[in-house]
Amino acid sequence: MASPDDTFEILKMNVDNSCDFVCEACSRYFGCTLPEKVDINDRGRMDIAAKKMAQIKYKIAVLSGKGGVGKTTTATNLAVSLQTRGNSVCILDSDFDSPSVPRMMGVTDVRLRAGRNGIIPVETEYGVTAMSVGFIIEEAEVVTWFHDMRRAATEEFCANVAYGELDYLIIDLPAGTGTETVSVMQYIRDLSGALLVTMASEVAQATARRAATLCRDAGVPVIGVIENMSGFDCPNCGHNTAVLRSGGGENLADELNVPFLGRVPLHHTVATGSDEGRPFVLGAPDSEAAVAFRTVVDNFEASVARLSAQAAA
Repeated sequence: MASPDDTFEILKMNVDNSCDFVCEACSRYFGCTLPEKVDINDRGRMDIAAKKMAQIKYKIAVLSGKGGVGKTTTATNLAVSLQTRGNSVCILDSDFDSPSVPRMMGVTDVRLRAGRNGIIPVETEYGVTAMSVGFIIEEAEVVTWFHDMRRAATEEFCANVAYGELDYLIIDLPAGTGTETVSVMQYIRDLSGALLVTMASEVAQATARRAATLCRDAGVPVIGVIENMSGFDCPNCGHNTAVLRSGGGENLADELNVPFLGRVPLHHTVATGSDEGRPFVLGAPDSEAAVAFRTVVDNFEASVARLSAQAAA
């Protein structure tokens, strides 16, 4: 064991950050300021992806920064809520390590098929279509893909899927700001916006800020912030307890100067619905979580409309 006199401050990690000028595969693409940085929009299959995405009115990325904050639950319930309001919706599961959308949408026993215009999204009983690597691999299978393979899979999802004409494509991204998130922002150059899902804890806020910074660097507007697992109403006495704290999401929205879309409380129907493949907005429409989520969706639609009007102007 080293004595106090033997310790020293680490000022730099011995990691090679030199540039190989392969801009397409660079996870630091949006933050790069090198004069050698190239415009990748017209290279590879970018133009094919752009044509596919042009048929979709709104492309929404759901980010969390940190895992375990209910991002996929939010994405699936948002997709179903928008579908019930008369929109055509597809949810794209871009989490290659833990693809949960098939289970949460009740389509675990379905496999993908290919058609003339590309891979055909899976139909769910709720009207929402779904695309996920979970339709290809077994549920317990571990995906050991490295950077280039993850980027290639994102390319397939953006350029070789027959989405057709849609009102919404909800993109469920993995936690953090890694390969899948950067690749989606590269291939879908006209993302309508990003939805930040967080919890009230300071740890969750810190990671959500990093996601917001990536959005800023990539030119993706932030639609708003959702605070998940915010408070718990006792079923016996009705007293509300901030089990995991409360208010952090609203503070983050104020800090970023973006809309705060609302809080969704802890409720057993959320976990039950996810496990049973029935989103809680349909499975328990009168629950506190579903009632709160309807307000979130109202605010979400208003924010998307506002951003769309600003972009048009």
